[in-house]
Amino acid sequence: MKRYACSRKQMVLLALFVLLNVCRNFLWVTPSAMMAPMMEDLALNYRQVGQLSLIVTVFMGVFLIVGSALLGKLGAVNAMIWGQLFFAVDAVCSFFGNSFLVVFSGKVFCGIGYGLTTCATTALIAASFRPEQLGKINGINSCLGSLTISVAYRFLPAICRRMGSWRTPMLLFGSGAVCVAGFFFLWNKISNCGHMIGTGKKELVLRGALQYLEIRKFLLIVSTLMLVYVSVNSYYPNYLHQTKHFSLEDAGSLAGLISIAGMAGSLLAGGLAHRIRYPKRFLFGLVLLFCSGFFGMVFLAPGVPLIAATCCFGAAYLAISSFSTTMIMRLPDIKPLEASAGVSLMNACGSLVAIAVPSVQQFFIDKVGMKGAMLAFAVLFVPSIAGMLSLPKTFGVFENKGDHT
Repeated sequence: MKRYACSRKQMVLLALFVLLNVCRNFLWVTPSAMMAPMMEDLALNYRQVGQLSLIVTVFMGVFLIVGSALLGKLGAVNAMIWGQLFFAVDAVCSFFGNSFLVVFSGKVFCGIGYGLTTCATTALIAASFRPEQLGKINGINSCLGSLTISVAYRFLPAICRRMGSWRTPMLLFGSGAVCVAGFFFLWNKISNCGHMIGTGKKELVLRGALQYLEIRKFLLIVSTLMLVYVSVNSYYPNYLHQTKHFSLEDAGSLAGLISIAGMAGSLLAGGLAHRIRYPKRFLFGLVLLFCSGFFGMVFLAPGVPLIAATCCFGAAYLAISSFSTTMIMRLPDIKPLEASAGVSLMNACGSLVAIAVPSVQQFFIDKVGMKGAMLAFAVLFVPSIAGMLSLPKTFGVFENKGDHT
C-alpha cells in the first residue's frame, strides 16, 4: 500500500497546531485550574468563577457558526490570526483586570478566538492534506486538544506558583498567541497558500454545507452523543463516589481514563479511516460501543469490567467525533470552507445545547436520584442511532479529491 508522508509545509502546519492548542487551552482552563487564587484575588464567588469557564464555551459555540460564515470573507489563515489576537486580549484582561467584569470580558474574547481558530483549523486540514491523510491528521488534532487540556490542568498550578501569581502566566501565553499568529502569517506567505487567504466575497458556506445530507445526519448523531458525553464527564466522579462508594481520589482517577482512552480511540479511528471499506458499519460499531460503555459505567460493579467500560466510552466518543470529521472532509466535491462549516456546525450544536446539561441533570437528580439522572440521558441514543442508520448507503465511498500538498 502506498504511503503518504507529510511534506515540510504540512509538518510545519502540524507544529503550529501544537502551539495553538497550548496557548488557547492554558488560557481556557485557568478559571478551573486556578479557582482558589482567582477567587481570593478578585473576591469572586463560586457562581462567578463558574461563569468565567462557561462563557468561553458559549462564545466558542456561537463563533463555530459565525466563524464558518466569516471564513469565506476572511479566509482560514486570516481567521486563525484574528483568533490568536483575541486570545491576547483575554491575556491582557486577565493580567491587568482587577474586577470580575474585566476578566469576564477577556473570557468572551477567548471564546470568540476559540471558535474562530477551530473553524480555521478544520479548513486548513481539509485544504492542506490528501484524502488518505485526513483521518490520521484529524486523529492527531483531536489528541492535541485533549492532551494540552490535561497538561494545562496538571502543570498550570505549578507554573503559577513558580511565577508568584496566576496572572503572569496568562500574559506569557497571550504573548505566545501573538507569536503563533505571526508564524501562521509567515507560513501562509512561504507556502503560497493564496487559496486559503479568502475570496473577498461572503460565500454562503453554511448553506452549502447543509445541502449535504450526510452533514445533516452527523449534526444529529454527534450533537446528541455530545450531550451524553458532557453529562458523564461532569458528574461521573461524583456518581462513583455516591453510588459505588469510591474515594474521591479513585473516582477522579477512573474518570480521567475517559480522556486517555479518547486519545487512543481518535488516533486509531483516524489511522484506519482511509482503509475502512464499510464506513457506515464501522460508525454503527462505534456508536454501539459508546452505548455499551455508558451502560457498563452505570451498572457494572467496581473492578476490571467497570474500567473497561469507562475506556470503551471515552475511546468510542472521540473516535466517532474524529471519524465523522474525516468523513465530512471526504464528501464528494465538498470545498474546504464547506467542510469546515459542516464540522463546526456538528460541534457547535452540541456545545450550545450542552449549556443546559447542569440544569437538566439537577432536575433529574432531584426527581429520581443520581443513577436515574445518568440513565435519563440514555434517551439521546435513540436520535443518534436513527441518524446513523439513515445515512445513505453510499456514505463514505472514497473519492479522489486530488493532490492537496
